[in-house]
Amino acid sequence: MTSSSSISAVVICVESTTVEPADPAPQYASYGEAEKLVEALAQVVASGGVVCAEVGLVTPYSAQANLLQQTLGSSARLGGGEVEVSSVDGFQGREKEAIVFSAVRCNAA
Repeated sequence: MTSSSSISAVVICVESTTVEPADPAPQYASYGEAEKLVEALAQVVASGGVVCAEVGLVTPYSAQANLLQQTLGSSARLGGGEVEVSSVDGFQGREKEAIVFSAVRCNAA
């Protein structure tokens, strides 16, 4: 079976080595990663690669989803466009032109 449409994928890895403030109870959110993801997304949107309405920002942790919504809400870098932010469970079954995945955690090797 052949298809006339082509599928192209672009993967951009954003490394965040920001040390988060010490917290007695672990919070599954990263301020450094949120800032870097918003900056990378702003660059892609500014280049005309995708419009905000066609972007889904997905993370496994609700604390990170809330932080990303706050970071995007206070950001003028996206020109007022709205990006859908959700947990993996909340986004299940949905489709967008572009998906940004926020892993949040990275254990030392």
